[in-house]
Amino acid sequence: MTYDEAGDALNALFFPTFKPFATTVLGYMPTIYWPFQTEPTSAPIDKAWLRVSRRSLPKQLDGFGEGNANKAARYSTIGLMYIQLFYPQSDKNAAKNLPKLAEFLQACFIGKHDPTNLLWCRDVTIKELDSEKTWFRVNVVVEFIYQDISE
Repeated sequence: MTYDEAGDALNALFFPTFKPFATTVLGYMPTIYWPFQTEPTSAPIDKAWLRVSRRSLPKQLDGFGEGNANKAARYSTIGLMYIQLFYPQSDKNAAKNLPKLAEFLQACFIGKHDPTNLLWCRDVTIKELDSEKTWFRVNVVVEFIYQDISE
């Protein structure tokens, strides 16, 4: 699994179910800014939005493929996925809805893995941050590990 494939696998763990959940809770689907996507200079101040980013640590050699004729090297990479939630302070339901969204995202990842079992989510943390201008902010941080077998 490559870094890009790991990102796709992580997105697949939450995006398909997040849209209907968020639409039910908020009445709309928040805009999601994905990695390498330019954000507008100003987001709408009356709607929640999310920013997704990832970071990985150096690959570590785990060993060589057992029973594999070409003895391919097996690597593990630990990474972090950040889902930053921005919720408008002007919304009277912020204290109720922001924790719901964060807890839903946490549940999408905790103990989950992709269908190939090459990517596993480990710890998932919800971190409340100081408010910023007109936004309440919460980060959902997903620690993950994925395997890469080089040919």
